[in-house]
Amino acid sequence: MTENFVPMAAYCNVKLANVLFTHALAQRLANEGIVVHAMHPGAVDTNFIARSDEVTQKYMRARPLLSAEDAADTLIWLATAAEPGTHTGGYFPQRKRIPTSAAANDAAAAQRLWVESEKLAARVLG
Repeated sequence: MTENFVPMAAYCNVKLANVLFTHALAQRLANEGIVVHAMHPGAVDTNFIARSDEVTQKYMRARPLLSAEDAADTLIWLATAAEPGTHTGGYFPQRKRIPTSAAANDAAAAQRLWVESEKLAARVLG
């Protein structure tokens, strides 16, 4: 099953799922006064690189890397600043809301992800 596994593709798919899940959650909580956003910390100097395959290591080492503290800045800002609380379902790298890709804006895919996540959680949690 792992013979066709491509680590960077898997990583990108997980990030897409994170944004889709955020959109689905924002829609479900829109009338509750709860705000949710997805954020992209940037390329961070962590042990992720050392544990990656050779191709990913080469790619990551060619990029400028942020410290963990600098990468956390957007997350802290999202949790504490007033401006991100005025809307929900955004995608933020470096404190700036940017549009997401067409794939991340696929409402049907977000709904499918939500339904499958519920099924998986039910199996694990009983």
